[in-house]
Amino acid sequence: MHLCQRYNGVVKWQYYLAAGLIGLCLAACSSPAPAPTATPEPTATSVPTALPTPEPTLPPTATAIPTSPICTPLAEHQISALLSLYLTQPFIAPQGANKETGHHGLDFAYYSGGPSGGHINGTPIQSVLDAVVAGAGYNAVYGYYLVTETPWARLPQGAAGLYGMAAGESLYLLYAHLQHPAPFELGEALACAQVLGYVGDSGDRFFVSDPHLHLETRVGASGLRLDPMAYYAIEATEEQKAEYLRWRTSDDFRLADPAALLGLAP
Repeated sequence: MHLCQRYNGVVKWQYYLAAGLIGLCLAACSSPAPAPTATPEPTATSVPTALPTPEPTLPPTATAIPTSPICTPLAEHQISALLSLYLTQPFIAPQGANKETGHHGLDFAYYSGGPSGGHINGTPIQSVLDAVVAGAGYNAVYGYYLVTETPWARLPQGAAGLYGMAAGESLYLLYAHLQHPAPFELGEALACAQVLGYVGDSGDRFFVSDPHLHLETRVGASGLRLDPMAYYAIEATEEQKAEYLRWRTSDDFRLADPAALLGLAP
């Protein structure tokens, strides 16, 4: 009995010993569990820098349109002297319904001490304003003549108010009785005080007897152009007569007194 118990004890001990060795062997041969990798700390996302605020685009400023000065129509003579000493016939508005009556402009004639020995003949005629050529030609009433246009925006300060003008209109000036045809093309630019020709007595003897400058002013839509005009002559064509009446009597051109414009000159 005692022997059997002992024997059983030995067997159990051997069994436990063998089991332990096997466990140690398995533990030694098995790969060690990998160490857990550290979870990387999240990197901070950089905050984008604010873009510079663009400067506001300013609307382009309007280019100022230069206004014209007022120049004397006769070289070497101040306007004040012309109006006080050498004005031989003033402006006279048409009388009644007949728009051909009256005197449509100013006449400057004889003076003493002038560049031509006391006589106006041959004195340089100058543009009163910055302008463009709107017409030229010859007829019995005006002789050799030149018509210029100055738009409303280019007029000297206060000039538009004199004649009740508005944007889109122009002031037209006619210079008459030049010695020779005006040497300019339609639309050609003219500067204030630019020489246009020379005082003469061109025209029919019924309308002109002595050398003088005849100056007219009228208001009309901007951009008008005049074809050659004539009337009181057998050779005048119907087209020339129509153009003459268009200038003299139609609503296309409103008659005005040149003295008002010249009176603005300093």
